[in-house]
Amino acid sequence: MGDNADAFPDDASETTDSDGDGVGDNSDIDKDNDGLSDELESRTQADIVDWPVLYGASFSNGVLSANGGSWSYQANSARFSSYGFTDNYRLNFHVDALGTYNMFGLGNAESSASYTDIDYAFYIAGTTLYIYESGAYVGSFGTVAAGDDLALEVNNGTLAYYRNGSLVRSVNYSGSTPDFYVDTSFYSGAIQLSGIELTPLSGSGASTDADNDGITNDLDLDSDNDTIPDVIEAGLVDADGNLQVDAINLQGSVNPAPDSDGDGIPDYLDLESHNAANDGAAYDMHGYDFAAFDTNGDGKLDSNDEQGGNDVNGNGVDDRAEDADGDGLSNPNDDDDDNDGTLDIYDAFPFDPNETTDSDGDGMGDNSDAFPTDASETTDTDGDGIGNNRDMDRDNDGIANNLESNINASVTDWPVLTGNANLSQGTLIGNGGYWQSQANSKRFSEYGFRSHYQLSFLVDSLGTYNMIGLGRDETSASYQDIDYAFYIVGSTLYIYESGASKGSFGGIAIGDTLSIQVADRVIAYFRNNELLRTHVFEGETPDFYVDSSFYSGAVEISRFLLSPLPGAQFVADSDNDGIPNDLDLDSDNDAIPDVVEAGFEDVDNNFKVDNFDPGATVASLPDSDNDGIADFIDLESLNPGNNSTNFDIDSTNFAGFDTYRDGRLDARDALGGQDANRNGVDDLIESL
Repeated sequence: MGDNADAFPDDASETTDSDGDGVGDNSDIDKDNDGLSDELESRTQADIVDWPVLYGASFSNGVLSANGGSWSYQANSARFSSYGFTDNYRLNFHVDALGTYNMFGLGNAESSASYTDIDYAFYIAGTTLYIYESGAYVGSFGTVAAGDDLALEVNNGTLAYYRNGSLVRSVNYSGSTPDFYVDTSFYSGAIQLSGIELTPLSGSGASTDADNDGITNDLDLDSDNDTIPDVIEAGLVDADGNLQVDAINLQGSVNPAPDSDGDGIPDYLDLESHNAANDGAAYDMHGYDFAAFDTNGDGKLDSNDEQGGNDVNGNGVDDRAEDADGDGLSNPNDDDDDNDGTLDIYDAFPFDPNETTDSDGDGMGDNSDAFPTDASETTDTDGDGIGNNRDMDRDNDGIANNLESNINASVTDWPVLTGNANLSQGTLIGNGGYWQSQANSKRFSEYGFRSHYQLSFLVDSLGTYNMIGLGRDETSASYQDIDYAFYIVGSTLYIYESGASKGSFGGIAIGDTLSIQVADRVIAYFRNNELLRTHVFEGETPDFYVDSSFYSGAVEISRFLLSPLPGAQFVADSDNDGIPNDLDLDSDNDAIPDVVEAGFEDVDNNFKVDNFDPGATVASLPDSDNDGIADFIDLESLNPGNNSTNFDIDSTNFAGFDTYRDGRLDARDALGGQDANRNGVDDLIESL
């Protein structure tokens, strides 16, 4: 290296000094001066301690245990990228107890608890070691005993299996390396696995890049891109704001790295360092200065955000976190970080150019606070002078918030009733049909439910062979079309998923209540509140509906009820426009204001009650056709059949704008879908 580019022109063993501390990178124990040693940041190993899926299995004191399950019990870890590993690593297991028939290995996309879902698996059958790949038998590879160590290596397109350090098989895979996780399936026998850890492969440089910004953790001053410098997340002080330790003796001084929530992920790599669930509910960044820059809401500031993704000096910290207003002065050297004319020392919001003062100390700037001197209130949606926290009718449509929130919803709308299926006084009846008779409800979004809910129903008569559960895409009346189903065979209860049996789950009797819960990509089946089975699915939660198929025998099912799960912070949004019913002046987007469908007049056409009375709301919700759906969320409030033949919008001046012909005016229509003032009423209605 030429002298002009060499930080140490007289030392052949050194060329670079990344942190400018006078110590060359080859000799520096902390190349970026963040207080975390290079060895620590290189992630020489990571214990797998985060198990978001444990069904019939447990993880305690570093030991994964299971006993039986007939391939329906499983344990899945968090994906390895959350530990900073994406390729060139080894996954290790120590076998404490063999069990009888059990599989464990690497998964890529979760579809079921079955062993067929594991991409690369060790199969322990007694004392014999087999290898299976995606459910297919590969071969027998000798014996296995308690005390053995098994490992899987992932290395740039090659996957290798090891027993006690000896290679037993390798296989090539194409494409980029998946973001694997530990995937398991248990059939019988008490198995115990410990020492489940990830280690970098020899020769890989033991170097990881947790935030994928091209700068390895040992040189990255913000290794997870959460805008909180590593030096702070290491528990040190950065008084001068240069993102490095304030004293040279603090270099590499932190060991171990703090792990505030005990989830096995150190704070400097953990986007939710105070939330062991790591479910996206409490990102560290969202409680910090630069929260507003995280426009895609993933807890990081990077190229996926509107103003992120630039790092001119290559130190791993997004430029917006170093120079918030982009004026060329770094935040520590800038007296006015948001360039709003108020010096930071006097600015309650130094990184928000629209706010400077918070008179009541509630965290909301005075310019945005409808009640700047009342710490208990910030918003007055309907402009009636009463803050939303105290207002019993936040949108002044005459319907109380608790009524509009639609806490529970009876499933009463069944657009598909074929063959021998019929609905009578809230009871669904099926009597034969050889899988050609069916009943399908409307999608649950029609009732304001999309996730974190429970569907429950009462079994009044068993029938002989009949299925009912959740569907996502209707293709036929057959039971194979039901994604998640209870199968009642006489007095025995089975569970089927997309036509495949998942096993027998005991008895079923008249008077039993069956329910299915949907939350966080997990489906859970219950009988009389007893958990029977869970299943993890990938991607977004579908807009489910009740799907059924009848074969023989008179089955009767009633009391179909949708209810939010405890702690779900359920928000009812019947028209799926992003505005909850209690703030939406047209909750079903049928062009008829809620105030009118509540039975009030709206002479001044402002979509609110004409005579304001803060204590007065409608006592009960009008339901003109007695179909169990209140008029304000019923697209056919005069048609109990709800068969799309008598939409309410058709009787208004806006019928012609419903070009999609679904009874609503929204984005699917040629001129709909705009709501600039966010009051829930389409702008087209307000402009005419």
